[in-house]
Amino acid sequence: MRILLKTLKASYKRTLRSIALYPVVISILFLLLSICIPQLETSSLVAFLKDKIPYLLIDNIDTARTTLSTLIGGILSLTVFSFSMVMVVLNQASSNYSPRLLPGLISDKKHQIILGMYIGTLLYALVALITMDAADSDSSKEIIGLTTMFAALFGIICVGLFVYFIHTISNAIQIHEITDRIATESERYVNQKCEEPEADITTTELWKTIISHRTGYYRGFDMGILNKTLQDFENEIHIIPYQDQHVWKGHPLLRIKEDISEEGLEKIQDCLIFSKDRHEDNTYTGGMIKLMEVAVKAMSPGINDPGTAIEIITRLGPLLYKTIKICNHTQTKSSTEKCIIIQSNITTAEVLRLIIQPLRRYAKHDSLVMHELILMLQYILQTDIALHEKIPVKAELEAVKEDITAHITNTADQKQIFKLLK
Repeated sequence: MRILLKTLKASYKRTLRSIALYPVVISILFLLLSICIPQLETSSLVAFLKDKIPYLLIDNIDTARTTLSTLIGGILSLTVFSFSMVMVVLNQASSNYSPRLLPGLISDKKHQIILGMYIGTLLYALVALITMDAADSDSSKEIIGLTTMFAALFGIICVGLFVYFIHTISNAIQIHEITDRIATESERYVNQKCEEPEADITTTELWKTIISHRTGYYRGFDMGILNKTLQDFENEIHIIPYQDQHVWKGHPLLRIKEDISEEGLEKIQDCLIFSKDRHEDNTYTGGMIKLMEVAVKAMSPGINDPGTAIEIITRLGPLLYKTIKICNHTQTKSSTEKCIIIQSNITTAEVLRLIIQPLRRYAKHDSLVMHELILMLQYILQTDIALHEKIPVKAELEAVKEDITAHITNTADQKQIFKLLK
């Protein structure tokens, strides 16, 4: 049951990220609507509308067929063009920024809803046209008025959505929109982590160590599927890898304070979430890695866009500060508050290795980017982080100075940057 629940949750997340989710749901609703609306043609409300606004309700079969056929051709053209625009945007984002950004662009709900409206309107008009041709001439006159009016209304809505689609798709590819979305999601994760209480791990090295039986990226611990018996049992479980860390098979994974049966251990390991994709979610570390990769791609010789790298560095500064502020170990409790899960968080040295070192390596020849990188590191040093957390930041500043000395040959540029370091 626990495995089934875990699989259903994973499938639910994949479905939410799918580009086909909203188009399929909306198309089904339109299909049902195309079946229900002809049933209302004989109601008193439709008779009243035909009496008051006869110019909106078509009673000529040939005119209705022509209207529906025109709508089908027009909306089909809009759908093809819109899908082509999405493919162009995805290709441009992959080549100019990073292929890691594609899942976020694909899962944009606004674009999915617009495409769903196009496909739904097509289905509605097709079913209406087929129903009209299948009925005899007398029956057709009774079902064309309201059905055709709704088809025309949906067509007008699709034209308006097409204009909105062009506006949003042109904004979606802009780098500041992409970085803002990723940074906002990452900041939300960081704020949630900051609210978790600190855990004491001074004695966990004496606990029983459990090795990993699989390889992948650790994504978290799902307390919701933890067995009730284990929740009622007073115990402490220390998860050694931090969230988004890659875990190798055979490496230490857990430390458990109290002895537990093999069955209970299997139930605990079932609650651990692993993924083969490093960039599956925009968690605080995953989001910062995505931003870093976009900045590194911007500094490649083929693109050479230091402006994008500088903009991303300004977004990374506050995220790095909040990440460093998080305690190295936090804890969460089960619903009974008896079982305690101690989570490991990424250390300052590790986050600097993952985020700052690649930026420094690929931008070491650019004085503008290095200038901004120094300002970001100095901003972190001037915040209220603990003194021992400032040591790796200062070490990274020394590494920046060494790279500048070796790769920026212009003396004037060197002097200007070294003024910041003094």
